[in-house]
Amino acid sequence: MARLRRNTHEPPLELGTLGTQQYAIDRLIEKLAGRGTLRIAYEAGPCGFWLERYLRSKGQDCLVAAPSLIPKRPGERIKTDRRDARNLALALRAGTLTAVHVPTPEQEAFRDVVRAWQQSKRDITAAKQRLKAFLLRNDIRYSGRATWNAAHRRWLSDSYSQAPHNKSSSKSSSMPSPNVSAAAIGSSAS
Repeated sequence: MARLRRNTHEPPLELGTLGTQQYAIDRLIEKLAGRGTLRIAYEAGPCGFWLERYLRSKGQDCLVAAPSLIPKRPGERIKTDRRDARNLALALRAGTLTAVHVPTPEQEAFRDVVRAWQQSKRDITAAKQRLKAFLLRNDIRYSGRATWNAAHRRWLSDSYSQAPHNKSSSKSSSMPSPNVSAAAIGSSAS
C-alpha cells in the first residue's frame, strides 16, 4: 500500500501491506482520514468486488483498475506488492488508470455460477479425452456410431468389468471402479 499527496510531485510513501479484513480497512481509513479526501485504487482480481462496494458504503472514492491496462515501463517484469502499490498510486495521481465495470452483487453471483458451469464442462471434456486416450493406448475400440450415449456408456462399463484385472478375486486392488466414472462422465455430457 502506498500513499501520495494529490497535487505534489513527491514520491509515494510506502505504508506496507493491508489485509482484507474489514476492521483493518476501517482502521486505515480512520488513520488517513485526517489528511484530506482519500482516493483509493486497487487491481481487479480473484477476490471480487466486495472491497469496492464496502469502501463506497464508507463514503470513499474507489477505483478498481484493469490489471492489463495499468501503465508499465518497458522491461519492468518484476511484480511485487510494493512496486504495484507505488505504480497504482502514481497512475491514479496521473489519471492513467482504466476502471473496470463493477457489477452488482447479483450480477457477480450470476457470473460466478456461469464460470463454475463453464469450468465443469471443460473438466468433463478433459475427462472424456483422457478416457478415450487410455482406450486408444490399449487398443480398445468402440464399434458403435455415436460416443457418450447410453449404449456407449454400457459398453464402457461392460468392457471394464470384463477386463482381466477385474476378474481377480483380490479385493486389495488400488484401482477405482471406472463403472462409476464412465457413467458419471457420460450422464452429464451433452
